[in-house]
Amino acid sequence: MIEANLIHAAHQHGVQNLLFLGSSCIYPQLAAQPMAEEALLTGPLEPTNEPYAIAKIAGIKLLVFDPSRPDGTPRKLLDVSRLKALGWEARIGLEAGLRDAYAWYQASLAGNAGP
Repeated sequence: MIEANLIHAAHQHGVQNLLFLGSSCIYPQLAAQPMAEEALLTGPLEPTNEPYAIAKIAGIKLLVFDPSRPDGTPRKLLDVSRLKALGWEARIGLEAGLRDAYAWYQASLAGNAGP
């Protein structure tokens, strides 16, 4: 949330260039010394620093915005064969599920949502 709040505040105040600094703990535990930027995300993080390191890395991955590029990745289908092999199958299609979830959300805002 620190990164999200920082980036949001910078946007609100019209900051054109934001420099978001990392620290040595964002690099893999056994990164070559001295640590180069190219070593980022090339191996496991030091376990006691991992939550902080992941938060810092998330902030770094957020700082770059190019409005000329598409927002998001192309369609990505996930393999659900392991779930199906266990006997699970969706009972509600995606569109119906989204409609139901949105209707529930609207009802919850009006105080009419059930459990």
